[in-house]
Amino acid sequence: MKIKQLDPDSLPSFCWDRKLTCQQIKDVLKNGSDFDRKSTLEWVLRDAPMDELWNFCSPKQIYNQFESLENHLGRRKEFLGYILRTWHELGKF
Repeated sequence: MKIKQLDPDSLPSFCWDRKLTCQQIKDVLKNGSDFDRKSTLEWVLRDAPMDELWNFCSPKQIYNQFESLENHLGRRKEFLGYILRTWHELGKF
């Protein structure tokens, strides 16, 4: 899969209900409160297209936190769980 590189000042495609630029999302994920980081990561995992998702987090980061995130991932829970387990088993991270 090719990762779509996003301009830091642009609004990602999944930000139809929030006015956050790519850089603002990254800042929250890096420097926000524990609650803001977790809720923002859950939102990104649920709503970002797969080719944009990896601009904001790494598979290893998600894998390490998956148990605490999975109940808030909706329709993406099973898919993300599957690809993360597979990548981990293949030694990708």
